[in-house]
Amino acid sequence: MQDSRSIDWKRITAEAAAVVVSILIAFWIDAWWQERSERIRLVEYLVHFENEVIANDKLIDTHLDELSRDLVALHKVLLALSDPDRQTLPESFKHDLGNALWIRSPRVSMDAYDELTNSGNLRFVSNAQLKKVVNEYSNRGDYLDASYLFTTTSYLDHILPTIGPHIALSSLGWPEYDEHLAPDGENTGITPDPPFSTNAVGLRSQAVWNSLFNWKTAKIDESRTLTAMKGNGLELRALLRAEIEFQNQ
Repeated sequence: MQDSRSIDWKRITAEAAAVVVSILIAFWIDAWWQERSERIRLVEYLVHFENEVIANDKLIDTHLDELSRDLVALHKVLLALSDPDRQTLPESFKHDLGNALWIRSPRVSMDAYDELTNSGNLRFVSNAQLKKVVNEYSNRGDYLDASYLFTTTSYLDHILPTIGPHIALSSLGWPEYDEHLAPDGENTGITPDPPFSTNAVGLRSQAVWNSLFNWKTAKIDESRTLTAMKGNGLELRALLRAEIEFQNQ
């Protein structure tokens, strides 16, 4: 048996330490590389989301302009119908009514948001305010979809039954939805500058007035929702840009 005093414990200890250090360094490099890869992927998702919010903001601006024109047209329609001394409706009434009853659909995109959350990379964001605003933005998107559904339902359930008997309606302007909304093939909506005729006497009823006033309320609610989402989007864009620059450091 070899004498323990002849064993070079110092060398063995040094070699063992070197092995341990090498393993630790390998683990550290692997962890560093994994974290770096995750940060790169996170930045890609954040940039994609930022671009989506920018595109949504432009879409919202356009839609708000359209809603504003619709509300002006609707105001003219309500004024014309509320004037008891007017025997005939103004020449512009048909066009105003067509614009007033147009169903707008911003349908903002949330694809990049879904990719970010589904990937799990959102957990690497340390900014609590950014996470909060992202969640608010998602909720506003859901509310906007619900608002759009409410507007469509209001049109089909209230506008058509009360106004339909007094005007010859034209198409909704949604060819892809015509089959869904009108399975019998009949036209069920109104488009701007529509080729329809009106019954002025029939339109001057309390039921028509109430329907149009409720329609105006729905349009205003949609406009407020879009305005709130635009403000939320501006804050979100600033926070996303700051997080992207932080992650790129």
